Amino acid sequence: MSEERCCVCGATGDLNLCSGCQSVYYCGAECQAKDWPNHKVFCKKRQKEIAQQMAQAQAPQTVAWTAVTPKHAAPSSSAESSTAATRASMIIGLVQT
Repeated sequence: MSEERCCVCGATGDLNLCSGCQSVYYCGAECQAKDWPNHKVFCKKRQKEIAQQMAQAQAPQTVAWTAVTPKHAAPSSSAESSTAATRASMIIGLVQT
């Protein structure tokens, strides 16, 4: 199993995880500040990804409604056809997307 190391100096032991991206370990503020010019782009991109994932996890589930046509004999007259069409449009099925 690999042991975490400071990404700048390679120190082990009492390390801190970058609070922005939660991906890189540092032994202290000095190494973190030294690495910031290199780490900045990755860190900000990862923060956006984390925010998007959290937003998706908290978003309400999307549902779509669709009409369901009954499976019975076709009506014999146009009046019955209109009534059947009205009934069919009133029967709604829930489909989760």
